[in-house]
Amino acid sequence: MTLADYIILEDRVVKFGKQVGPHYGQCVVLAGGAGSGKGYAIEHYFGTEFKIFDVDELKKMYMKMQAKGLIDDEKEYDLKNTDDVSSLHYKMRDRGSIPPIFHQNKD
Repeated sequence: MTLADYIILEDRVVKFGKQVGPHYGQCVVLAGGAGSGKGYAIEHYFGTEFKIFDVDELKKMYMKMQAKGLIDDEKEYDLKNTDDVSSLHYKMRDRGSIPPIFHQNKD
């Protein structure tokens, strides 16, 4: 059996020890740039037992509120554009919408 065969047969779900899902307040942090597959990993490898905090969902919520005129921001954001994602992240950070643990460095 090759390494590729093993990887294909490997379980496709996040486990803690031999148990699926967190049982003692464990946390999984996914980090990576736009388009790196964090959303795909959440959708395909995490069971329903996990509580998910997805900063991208907050950005989508921001854009929906913006479209309804609830947020004074006229820029049109494209979540597939890394510059827009970064700009939106900082805008939300400055409004206090993103907890400090998720702040990106801005030098």
